[in-house]
Amino acid sequence: MTTTVEDVHALMTRATGDEKHDGSSASTVDALWVLYDKILRIDPQRPAAGDRDRFVLSKGHGPAAMFAVLAA
Repeated sequence: MTTTVEDVHALMTRATGDEKHDGSSASTVDALWVLYDKILRIDPQRPAAGDRDRFVLSKGHGPAAMFAVLAA
């Protein structure tokens, strides 16, 4: 099964629920999806690889989007 950005939006909605933080997450999710799907050198089968890229997100309540992308 191929995961799509729409799947990520659904996961993010589960993470934010009825809280008011979904706006911060929604403004971040597309950029995160492109980073993790197309740009960053990350292999889920080798999470400890020394040559992997690292990404740090610091955007208030935006990390819910990052968690959704990582879960996907």
